[in-house]
Amino acid sequence: MSWWRKMFGGGERPEETMRLTRRVMDLFAEGKSDEDTERALFREGVPVERARSIVAEVRRVQHRLRGR
Repeated sequence: MSWWRKMFGGGERPEETMRLTRRVMDLFAEGKSDEDTERALFREGVPVERARSIVAEVRRVQHRLRGR
């Protein structure tokens, strides 16, 4: 068992989190709103709660980097 799964209880692999993060950033670059982005992820098979959490995390990082 990998150290990631030991620490985080067997959740999503880091590669999947990175893929979703890139997808969210691409959708934001296209001008999609948070809600539209969540819907797009859901249509691609991402559970609703996971879509919301990844969108929220990307927004938090963006705000932190922009210094708002």
